[in-house]
Amino acid sequence: MKSITSGSINRTLFLLVLVTILPVAAIILYSGFEYRKLSLADARQNVFLITKSMAEFQRDVTRNVEQTLGILSLLNEIQTMEGTKSTAIFKTIVRQNKDFFNISLVDLEGNIVASAKPFSSEDNFAHRKHVKDAILQKKFAVGEFVIGILGSHDTGFTFAAPVFDGQLQLIGVLTALVKLDYFAGFHDFSNLPKDAFISVTDYQGIRLFYYPPKKDTNPIGKKIKQSSLEIIQQSQVKGGQDAFFEYGSDGILKLFAYQKISLHEGAPPYMYVWVGIPEKYVSGPARNALFRNLSLLLGSMLLSLMIFLFVGKKMLTEPINRLVDMTQKFTEGVLTPCVEPSTGPDELRMLNQSFFDMATELTANQQSIRESEYRFREIFTNMTNGVVILEPVDDGADFIVKDINTAGVRQAGLSRGQLIGKTIVTALPQIFDSRFLLLLQRVYQTESTEFYPVSTYENEKVQLWMECYVFRLPGGEVVVVYDDITTRKQFEEERERSEAKFRAVIDHASDAIYMSDYHGNIILANRRACETMGYREEEFLNLNVKDIDPDFGSRKDRASIWESLQEGETGIIETCHRRKDGTVFPVEVHIGRLYMGGQNAVLGIARDISSRKEFEASLKKSQEEWENTFNAMSDIITIQDKDMNILRANKAFYDLFSIRKEALQTTTCHELFHSDKKICDNCPALRTIAEGKVHREEIRDEKSGRTYSVSTCPILDENGGFEHIVHIVKDITESKKLEEELFQSHKMEAIGTLAGGIAHDFNNILSAIMGFAEFIKEDVPPGSQTAGDAEEILSAGNRAKEPVKQILTFSRRRGREKSVIQPHLVVKEAVNMLRSTIPTSVMLVEDIQTDCCTILANATSLHQVVLNLCANARHAMTDDKGVLQVELKTVERGAEDLPHEKDIQPGSFVMLRVSDNGCGMGDEELGRIFEPYYTTREVGKGSGLGLSVILGIVEECNGFIEVESEQGRGSVFTAYFPCHTEVDSDQAVVTSVAVKSQAEMKHQILLVDDEPLLLEINARRLEYFGCQVTTVSDSRQALELFAKDPGLFDLLITDQTMPGLTGEDLAAEMLRLRPTLPIIVYTGHSDSFTEEKALAMGIKKYMHKPLVGDELTDAVNEVLQTPSCTT
Repeated sequence: MKSITSGSINRTLFLLVLVTILPVAAIILYSGFEYRKLSLADARQNVFLITKSMAEFQRDVTRNVEQTLGILSLLNEIQTMEGTKSTAIFKTIVRQNKDFFNISLVDLEGNIVASAKPFSSEDNFAHRKHVKDAILQKKFAVGEFVIGILGSHDTGFTFAAPVFDGQLQLIGVLTALVKLDYFAGFHDFSNLPKDAFISVTDYQGIRLFYYPPKKDTNPIGKKIKQSSLEIIQQSQVKGGQDAFFEYGSDGILKLFAYQKISLHEGAPPYMYVWVGIPEKYVSGPARNALFRNLSLLLGSMLLSLMIFLFVGKKMLTEPINRLVDMTQKFTEGVLTPCVEPSTGPDELRMLNQSFFDMATELTANQQSIRESEYRFREIFTNMTNGVVILEPVDDGADFIVKDINTAGVRQAGLSRGQLIGKTIVTALPQIFDSRFLLLLQRVYQTESTEFYPVSTYENEKVQLWMECYVFRLPGGEVVVVYDDITTRKQFEEERERSEAKFRAVIDHASDAIYMSDYHGNIILANRRACETMGYREEEFLNLNVKDIDPDFGSRKDRASIWESLQEGETGIIETCHRRKDGTVFPVEVHIGRLYMGGQNAVLGIARDISSRKEFEASLKKSQEEWENTFNAMSDIITIQDKDMNILRANKAFYDLFSIRKEALQTTTCHELFHSDKKICDNCPALRTIAEGKVHREEIRDEKSGRTYSVSTCPILDENGGFEHIVHIVKDITESKKLEEELFQSHKMEAIGTLAGGIAHDFNNILSAIMGFAEFIKEDVPPGSQTAGDAEEILSAGNRAKEPVKQILTFSRRRGREKSVIQPHLVVKEAVNMLRSTIPTSVMLVEDIQTDCCTILANATSLHQVVLNLCANARHAMTDDKGVLQVELKTVERGAEDLPHEKDIQPGSFVMLRVSDNGCGMGDEELGRIFEPYYTTREVGKGSGLGLSVILGIVEECNGFIEVESEQGRGSVFTAYFPCHTEVDSDQAVVTSVAVKSQAEMKHQILLVDDEPLLLEINARRLEYFGCQVTTVSDSRQALELFAKDPGLFDLLITDQTMPGLTGEDLAAEMLRLRPTLPIIVYTGHSDSFTEEKALAMGIKKYMHKPLVGDELTDAVNEVLQTPSCTT
């Protein structure tokens, strides 16, 4: 202290100034470094916000891809590697989701099975990183970037997910190519500082995205600087987020911030998000401010030293010298005012010691005045605020600068001499304008104190902002104290722009974003949130979360979720939101905890997942429909290993065997189906295992008597080796029975067709024989040998007519249309037919009553019943020897005589009984004789359909069958048909008798037949009775002849079966030309052209061959109804 106060006054003043300036310098340095530190922290926070937002967005994209591929891998079309159906599904997803460029399915060798985009058969993904990782790790994996999608400059990123079959065996890989152009639309990058950038790289440091584009120094697809990559790869910072200073590829020192992106915690990163800002924008403002403050401090210090030296010389040294002189004068008796400092240099102490006694009071007063003025000057000079003392001119009409402190001079940028004596508006036009002059005048006149802010803008940015306080001194001067707060205002303005930029970002986000306090009160919402919910922003900000989330108040986990979140962490919940109109829709909300405005807040980012929920529901429904279809199949379907152990089965399997699913692993198919530990010798699964091909076999289970179609197909592994068997068992017992029945029906139909053709030809031959026999008989004398021979020929022909008629009856292929028939005629006809087919060693005894009542039945079916029963009876006789008896009569049956299980009324019945004395049957055989395909004959000698068909025919007539049999003594089959008591007028038979006439009128007859013999015989018969006959053997020629003159002929007689035009066709054409033409058609056999059809189309008479005697001439007289032909 003594060193400071001792010595010369100039040294003391220098040390005082230095001591005064040093704390200010320290404060300036400290505030500069703190400002730089805050600027760096703000910059880090801003870039971290960008990197974290982009990283979270990328994670959402990755999760979306993972969920989509995971759901697709569960589809049956994917698990079965069905290319066409899988391609259709992929195309639908890619079309509906703009982030996907392609989805494809590859097998374990990398070959493409299905793809949403066209692909070549030579394309292979086996070498791709994401495919190899998915196969190796058997879980979701990421790959590498892809540049040049479809020839464009777009970039994409690849993902892959494994596909397992029903046994959780890896069978393929789903891959997805996702576009990266969504980064370009995520943020508004237009306000990035110059040379700043935002970039995305893969795990190798290769650029996938870079904004703004710099193809020369930072091209897409090229690797970043190795030093930067090594820094981030070696970093172990928690959260994968950090920042560092490094020179970029363009040579500019920048603040680099990065965010690592991994599939899950602990996994290596597959992508990095980068943000780089030039260092000059981060620490430059702070460094410039520090340099500016230090420069101002240095200038102030130099100015202060100069002032102190000047003041010290003028106010201390020289006054002291004068005081010394004055002291000497005091001693000489001259008294002048003097100042006595309490402390001071040696000179002052010497002065004080010699002068104090004489002028204490005066010196003290003068010293007090100097100290007061000194303090005022120090304060005035060293104030950081600018201070201007103005002197009014012309009673306040204007004001000139009387004094201005150092800060004012510095802020004005002029010298003190350029300011003193000038008017305020002229001296400082950049601060004070003409409006300020009015303020000065008001303060001068009212003596009030006023606050006046001054601001100037350039390019909509603050360039100058001054806060002015104006007051009046008692002496009339007006003082203006002003403070330059431009830097603070610029900072506030920059903060407002940053907040506006942040607001613009969230307002342009595609998701709804809102913020609430811990009570759920919404304090911020973006435009998307308001649009989605249907509220205006001011309405939305007056809501609580429970107003838009119906489950908010009832969620028990809400408080725990919110409180467990740490600042910077996020959570995901699925809930529902309710719009203003009351509609509710599902959302996925990403929530995060923030500290804002001195309180905790929750940030929510809500995404409408209605489409995803509908897609998931559709997938679930599709899978359920597939499962229901699979389990609804009646076939027994199992999946087995090579040892025939059943691994999986459908519902039909469990219903059949009543086995639990847990027991499948230890159960084989042959144990269940055949109760046999040994594999079936003819099992197709053995050939499928050996050959790797599909095989099918029909297997009959002798125990159950049922037949199964067993088909097996292999399931191969990725190397083409055998893995499992699909085993399908179908019960085809009923279908086999139907096949046998159909075969038997076709066989009987073929036999009937053959029999009809033979009978037709035989009829033609028989007609010729009998016709010429009649001519011979008429031409020879009665009683002669030749006449007798002719009579025998006619007798044999008449006997031959009946078997031919029976054959034609058998061959008719009509349905079972029932009509009222006389059963004795049908049974008699059938028995007569049987006489020619059974051996003479079998005695056929018939007891057929002709007075039986009529029944409602089909004559052909009844004919078949008689034939089948008699055939069975004949086959039951050993060595074709025995007695076969056929009995037909009317009987009465009461209710006690009828079968109780059938709804048959008591009354009169026609009883048909067929008995034999053959081998007979036992009780076991009696119980099964009416089963289809059951037969007691040797293989190949019976179909087993006869009795089942007979039973069906009898029951169709509302009748029933009784069977009696004894082993070794024979059998008796009795069929009962209820009598038909109703009279049907349509069934009445009208018999007309044609009466020959002896009239002489003659008619022209056209006779058409392809058989020359029949043409000759029938023409001679007609001509014999006086008719004019024209014969034609070709039906087409006959039509041409008739067409020339349709009125020439009175009658057409034609055969039905002819080449060219049939009799039906010929008659139709002639009736078209002449509708009133009488026509007679005769036939040997025709299934298609019946008598009913002939009469319906206008034909007058339908006759059956052979025509003998006067049958043809009687028919002519009947049709023409005139005695046209004479005897």
